[in-house]
Formats: sequence, C-alpha cells, structure tokens
Amino acid sequence: LALGGCKARVHPLYKVAPIKVSGEQIFKDYQNEAEADKKYLGKLVEVDGMVDKTGMDPTGQFYALLKGGDAVGSVICYFPKKMNDLSGEIKPGMPLVVRGIVLNRLMNVVIDECAVVKG
Repeated sequence: LALGGCKARVHPLYKVAPIKVSGEQIFKDYQNEAEADKKYLGKLVEVDGMVDKTGMDPTGQFYALLKGGDAVGSVICYFPKKMNDLSGEIKPGMPLVVRGIVLNRLMNVVIDECAVVKG
C-alpha cells in the first residue's frame, strides 16, 4: 500500500470563521433547542469559559466541562484522542477558549473535535 500521493484533508468547516460565543451563552441558547440547532448544530464554534471539570470518558477520550450550565447540564468539549496529553495541562478553574463542532444537546451541549485556541 503506497500513500505517497495522499494529501491531508481539512474538514470544510475549518476553512470558515467560527461562531464566537461564551459557554454560558451557548448553554442558555440551547434552552430553546430547535432555534439553537439552527444556529449552531454541525457548525464550527469558538467557545470561551472557565473549566469546571476535566476527565476521560469510557472510551478514553479527554474532555473539559465548562462552567455556566445549570445543575443538570453544561458545555462539554471533547478533544481528539491524539490530544489526550492536554489532560495534564487543562485544569479546573482556568480560563479556556476552544474551537470545535457542535454535535448536539443531551444533558450537555456537546462540542467535538476541539482544539485549544487559548488556555
């Protein structure tokens, strides 16, 4: 198998400017899920907030939970597994700005494929 001529693919969403929003605001917007989905679902966002908690999910993927939700949910940012080394750098209480793609809202607003913009 020869891969010499392959070029890295960049998801088309990463070629557009992100929607900039605070973690508190996107969580608030998702109180009306249908309207928030029209604005955010499947789109690139740049979210800023304060880290509330970090951890690894059952599949071994690192995540950071941002403050600003309520007793039931918040904004959860999942990082690609190749970035699991961030688990030692991102700590509760620190400010964080990430870019990622909004997947859905279950209890939390889920942002996937995150990359740190500022932390």
